[in-house]
Amino acid sequence: MLTLGLQLGSAKRTAQASITFIPAAMAPDVSKSLDVQYQDTYISGMSINNDGSLVIISGLYNDKVFRFDGASHGNLSTAIYNPAVTDTFTNQPTGLIYNPTGTIMSIFHWGTAIEVHSCTAYTPMTNTYIGQLSLSGTGIIFGRGMAFNQDGTKLVVVGQGSRKIHYYDLATAYNPSTGTRNVYKELDFEPVIGSSGNMSCIQWLDGDNVLQVSDLTTQKIYHIDLTITGDPSTGINNPSKALETSGVDNEVHAFKWSPDGRYLYLAGRQHNKVHVLSVF
Repeated sequence: MLTLGLQLGSAKRTAQASITFIPAAMAPDVSKSLDVQYQDTYISGMSINNDGSLVIISGLYNDKVFRFDGASHGNLSTAIYNPAVTDTFTNQPTGLIYNPTGTIMSIFHWGTAIEVHSCTAYTPMTNTYIGQLSLSGTGIIFGRGMAFNQDGTKLVVVGQGSRKIHYYDLATAYNPSTGTRNVYKELDFEPVIGSSGNMSCIQWLDGDNVLQVSDLTTQKIYHIDLTITGDPSTGINNPSKALETSGVDNEVHAFKWSPDGRYLYLAGRQHNKVHVLSVF
């Protein structure tokens, strides 16, 4: 039996799905996916606004952030590329996230720092640089995934070169440039899940009690239960909730749940698509 709950925050909090069960495999609905091959052939990051109408993609090969308008949760195929609001980032954008209102965009800069920009809601062309967070000392040589907790005061980061989930406390919510690293709340991914730790994306779920992490080597999304809310170092792998992604795309660089937990979106480099998976 599949049971999904709903965890919604206030306007200043990130909407988090409460995922109580994930089937071992879910088939994508090809007719509902978003094809981005004509914009970039290396999807490095993805964000979707809360109502599902806007899809933002970062592309590594063309060094751009693209926006697609007119989507809806469960069906991204209706989205149309909007070149008027596309922005160029000549710094290898390897992943990005927004705050809940879409007015702050954080994006990896050359893979070794996180740039922070203010903007008109979910409009890349209006970006104004605020500051950045250096990933120096983490071992990350190619940042790939980052995620805010519910109130935006905690940030987790993963990337190539490090097998850890890195943790930062943010003095200003949703602004990584105000972050301070706390090594005591970091999690060594490899001994927890028995993988090489080639992580590509990460998400908080279930009221900051769960982290989900995708791994490029094993082609899975792992489900990590936190015994202390908001503390990754207390994470325990829950293999019964791991999701195999190789049948959908063998190089998933971003994933995101819809706020109600009904749909899982996977952005993959193999097919240059954002896939839509329905859990019931």
